[in-house]
Amino acid sequence: MLTLMADLAPTIIPIVILYFEVLGIFGNVNLILATIRKKHLQTKHGVLLALTSFYQLMCLLGELVNVSFALSGVEIKRNMCFILMSPYLVFSCLQSTMFLVLALDVLIAILFPLKHMVTRLGVYVSIASIPAVVYAVLILSLAIAGMISMETNPRILLCNPPLSVHPKVASFWINWNGFSNLGVLVIYVAVYAVVSSRDKRERKMGRIVMHSAERKVLISLLWLITVFASTWCTCNIILAIAAWFEQTQDVAAVQSYVVVFALMAYSVNYYVYFTKNHAYRRVFLEQLAWIFPKRFFNGIYWNETGSRVGALPSLRTPAANVASRIERRNVGNGLNSSTPRRL
Repeated sequence: MLTLMADLAPTIIPIVILYFEVLGIFGNVNLILATIRKKHLQTKHGVLLALTSFYQLMCLLGELVNVSFALSGVEIKRNMCFILMSPYLVFSCLQSTMFLVLALDVLIAILFPLKHMVTRLGVYVSIASIPAVVYAVLILSLAIAGMISMETNPRILLCNPPLSVHPKVASFWINWNGFSNLGVLVIYVAVYAVVSSRDKRERKMGRIVMHSAERKVLISLLWLITVFASTWCTCNIILAIAAWFEQTQDVAAVQSYVVVFALMAYSVNYYVYFTKNHAYRRVFLEQLAWIFPKRFFNGIYWNETGSRVGALPSLRTPAANVASRIERRNVGNGLNSSTPRRL
């Protein structure tokens, strides 16, 4: 079975990669563009999420190297693959650590809301990005040292990050990702427990409205972390198990197929926030109107038969809506007063 998978890998994997390339690049570009365009999305969490999507966009572009070698059928030596995969390796480290940063950001916002709110956006994002940058530099340095110390330079089936680095470096990288993933899950469980406990305490104090936005963000993040656990965590678990075995062609095939779960993780942010976050969905629908003007026209989106499905949420503030109702009422009164009464 594994031999058959290894034989089919150069055919199946490029098709899967290209499929997720389309979904992932479209979604990540839309999320980044929405954050740049809309001030209300340029929060600390929003900017960190956009940075994560940018790193994942770069990872998707890095997978195109894998596609090109798989389609050409040309085997590549490990040192050349490492040179081509180095940027991908760096961005993969950055994006994986940013999931931990996003989890910590929510926890800090809940436990220290005042400090979180008053800290300048640029300072906060810069400090929050330090762990991801340090981790990426560490892994790249270890990979370079491992490549220099390697006595052999074998040809490999497919060119991807786990196969491009020294096996010991790959093992360290995979194990650290596993600990990081566990940390993310623990933090989100803690966040959910804190928010649930706080809501129960303050439900009778008239402050539940203040926490509604916090809960909406938490719900989006809980969905994101659920998908994260079923994609990126699964990817690292399989890689960790494969690392226990001697490096053979069958093991390399398994490591190559794991890219499917990584591609899912790289592509999911946009679609989770589209379905679970009203503020993001409103902007995403607005941007879809640029691409499908007939389907998303004048704030109304349509189904395939051309019948009306619904309207996009209004972008006006509540005060503007009240003013509009008053204006319509005044206009109506004016029309009524100018109409002669019939006896």
